[in-house]
Amino acid sequence: MSGARVHLTAADPLVADHRIGGTPVVAAAAQIDLLLRACDAARPDRVRTLEHVAFRAPLRVTGPGTVLDVTTDDGRCALRCDGTEYATARHRDAPLPPPRYLDVAGLGAGCAEPVPLAGLDAWRRASGITYGPAYRAIRSARRGPGRILAVVRAGDDTTCAPAFVPPPLLDSVFQALGLLDAGAAGACLPWYVGRITARRRITGTVLALVEREAGEEAANGAVRGRATVCNQQGEVLLELDRITLKLSLIHL
Repeated sequence: MSGARVHLTAADPLVADHRIGGTPVVAAAAQIDLLLRACDAARPDRVRTLEHVAFRAPLRVTGPGTVLDVTTDDGRCALRCDGTEYATARHRDAPLPPPRYLDVAGLGAGCAEPVPLAGLDAWRRASGITYGPAYRAIRSARRGPGRILAVVRAGDDTTCAPAFVPPPLLDSVFQALGLLDAGAAGACLPWYVGRITARRRITGTVLALVEREAGEEAANGAVRGRATVCNQQGEVLLELDRITLKLSLIHL
């Protein structure tokens, strides 16, 4: 078994800038990054896959702070606080394969409609989550039927340790999927991701193609989709399948 311990306070930007009902909450994106960091520490320079990533409950940060314990053991990784599991996943790694590239010029095909940042801010205000500056990482976006292509850049001062996937970048994927639903399913939080494949640590500006699953209806209180994140040269860095945002009890 291996693991790591992380101390977060309500003043940390990644916590302070993500609030539900006025309470600072550790974003699902930040929890995923902590899981990936713990797995990478054991065997670096390999492609990482997290499967069946599940979030049990909102992880609140109150008082002087919260201590998070991240463990990896026999292919299972978990994030705990005060003995309670808040996030779990199965983990595997493989030798780093040759890079795969997307046609950057062709990525925007089918995404011809600009998304005004003011419209994105309006969705954030109506989402039930208060997003501070740290989580406003989408620089521009265009949309088409069932998809959004976003240019995303996370700030460099939002975490005390090098991120594997900067949480504001990953949270931007969840925000884009929620924007595709336009709130029809209600106030949704990340609840499950079927598979996350991470090639290497991500820095700088990236392109995120977020697609809602065809035929999904909002009536079931969930929004499902997938995403591919690449750098500006088109190298695929991160893939997420079977993302599920689920109607949740927002006011804690």
